[in-house]
Amino acid sequence: MGDCDTTYDFMQLGLLYAPLADGSADVMIGDRFSGGIEPGAMPYSHRYGVKALSALARLRFRTDVRDFHCGLRGLTRSAATKMRLEAEGMEFATEFIAEAARLGLRIGQAPVRLRRCELRRTSKLRTVRDGFRHLGYILAGARS
Repeated sequence: MGDCDTTYDFMQLGLLYAPLADGSADVMIGDRFSGGIEPGAMPYSHRYGVKALSALARLRFRTDVRDFHCGLRGLTRSAATKMRLEAEGMEFATEFIAEAARLGLRIGQAPVRLRRCELRRTSKLRTVRDGFRHLGYILAGARS
């Protein structure tokens, strides 16, 4: 899966696909913090918000995933049939990893680079509203 807004180089998908194909991971997610964030690709408020929400989610869901909100991710067919994903908003990003952790699936991470969006568009992300929805999911709404 990938955000199709030009912020990710889909040539990087092999980094996520290989561990799924060789059986060493059930779920894969990109890590923009280890792969690099191009200047201007992510506002500082989002960068720090993502780090804070990911830190809380790591504790809550007992996983070592560094970047819960990366727009590049993948999963095996077997993992997809086991996961019960219900979120309709941006908190899907957190739910995806939380559900994989809850099920004891093997979650792998790969460094991916975040690029500045080439499209002229208005972002659908609403920092405060979406941040609080993620926080609510982490604190109360998630299945244990």
